[in-house]
Amino acid sequence: MTVPDQTTCERLLAEAGVPDHIVAHSALVARLALALGRALNRHGRGFDLDLVRAGGLLHDIAKMDGIENGANHAQVGHERLVALGYPEIGDICLTHVVIDVDAPLREAHLINYADKRVRHQQVVSLDQRFEDLAERYGRGDPERLARMHDNLLRSKRLEQRLFAPLPFGPEDLETEARPWPS
Repeated sequence: MTVPDQTTCERLLAEAGVPDHIVAHSALVARLALALGRALNRHGRGFDLDLVRAGGLLHDIAKMDGIENGANHAQVGHERLVALGYPEIGDICLTHVVIDVDAPLREAHLINYADKRVRHQQVVSLDQRFEDLAERYGRGDPERLARMHDNLLRSKRLEQRLFAPLPFGPEDLETEARPWPS
């Protein structure tokens, strides 16, 4: 498995034309996912933290494709990362919006969850994040709102699974993530 280092991730984001505000969002997602992965590893998990870092940094590499032309940015990002020789990162990208929260935990779950906790460049609760998503993307579309609500419920189940073995709760994740993990 080849995992790009942070410098390579930053170069890939620049080459893809990812705007600074999305890069900042992705850096915060990576930081939260790393903090969660480190904490879980201290409790017997074996998450690959290099994979978590790269997955967090690159999960929105195709976000502009979604914004500009309505493409499924998770799918486009997956395809782009696989073509670049990073299939494991591509798989994380593919599942960062919706993931099977009942499947065995893997690095993709950490990125999926961390992404649900970051609104722009601010750490928020799941309820706050999904309220924002519903406001921005769900207006006037009951079917989309229902899918978002289902995803919120799945995310809450994932949150319970992730934090069950930990000595801190979701409200403490931002504190646990400081300073940037090396």
